[in-house]
Amino acid sequence: MQRHQPSPSLARVFALGLAAACGTGGGQAADNGQRALGATPVVPEGGEKETTDVDRYAIVPPSSAPTPSLPTQTQPSEPPRACPNGPEPSVFVSGNAITGIAQSETHLYWYANAIFRQPKAGGPPEKVSDVEPYGGRLLIEGSALYWVSYPAIYRLPIDGGQEPERVVNDASSVDAWMPRGSQLYYFSDPAQGQGGAPSGGFGSQLRAAPTSGGAAQLLADQQWARDRLAADATGVYWYYSPAYSPDGLSGANAGHGGEIEKYAFATGAVTPITTTDGNIEWLQVAGDRLIWIDGAQLWSAAPDGSDRTVLGTSSLFRALTSDGTTAYWASSVPGDDYSDIIGVPLTGGSPRTIACHVSSVYGMVADASAVYYYSWVGDVIGKLPKPQ
Repeated sequence: MQRHQPSPSLARVFALGLAAACGTGGGQAADNGQRALGATPVVPEGGEKETTDVDRYAIVPPSSAPTPSLPTQTQPSEPPRACPNGPEPSVFVSGNAITGIAQSETHLYWYANAIFRQPKAGGPPEKVSDVEPYGGRLLIEGSALYWVSYPAIYRLPIDGGQEPERVVNDASSVDAWMPRGSQLYYFSDPAQGQGGAPSGGFGSQLRAAPTSGGAAQLLADQQWARDRLAADATGVYWYYSPAYSPDGLSGANAGHGGEIEKYAFATGAVTPITTTDGNIEWLQVAGDRLIWIDGAQLWSAAPDGSDRTVLGTSSLFRALTSDGTTAYWASSVPGDDYSDIIGVPLTGGSPRTIACHVSSVYGMVADASAVYYYSWVGDVIGKLPKPQ
């Protein structure tokens, strides 16, 4: 399963695209009091304004926000589709090089050459840490923030205020790790050693390390993972494919399916809980269910792999998240840079579109009132209020 790779000429079209999609008029996207995407910064008379890290994400009052413009080469070939009776999306954060998001109950976090946060209720952004993550994941568990600076995984209190603490220094993947409670679960390859090259999602040992520091414990040997881990109160989950085991590294079996493995805390054993048709993505715990993308289908299952059901379909999934009761995904088609954001209850039901023709979606998080996403062009975090 491929993720869409953006074209080099893609412009920042969030403001006009979303405004038109919701029927608000392309030239009025800056009226929400935030910087319009693609807008030119206001430079005072007498020269260039010195820009600080926080200035890069500063909110621009409506009176000074210039009208956004779109380069002619990146104008959409067709007008944005209407989204009847949908809520109006807005720009939550506008900046540069935004490449990951995470959330606490009160704040949204992102990284862009450093880690920042901003209150969901509104207010100025603030820098949390100068450390630059590597690997595309920023996670919050409890009161701590976690990220990868390969091969190390770090933690920091969500309020910052101190130096980051290194939890482990032998991760073999920038994706295959997950904090849960007092433990950090991750894959490590003893043959790789510390400081080796990323394995692209492979690893031969599942390990657990205390998040407060201390030696890691071997949970399972001779295991291989591709893409992300998931964890709940009963165990740790990952996707295994023959194409990504030592006998299949050539990729000859790529796309031929595999299985979701589970390490059960109760037994200490690894067992497959369900099979897959293709290479799955976005495996995650959602409420008391597991959800994942397999080809053109969004699947849900109980933690033991039973009660499998298809929640939705799409020609191309760009992102997947959940608020614990509803799954949300970005639905698109190959060759189209736009997505519709769709939600469906985890127990099944009729999918509902909450936003239409949203540009460049690459990752999402959701809470009780909104869905937030960031774009692959790295310059925006959008907020999509949930319909009542």
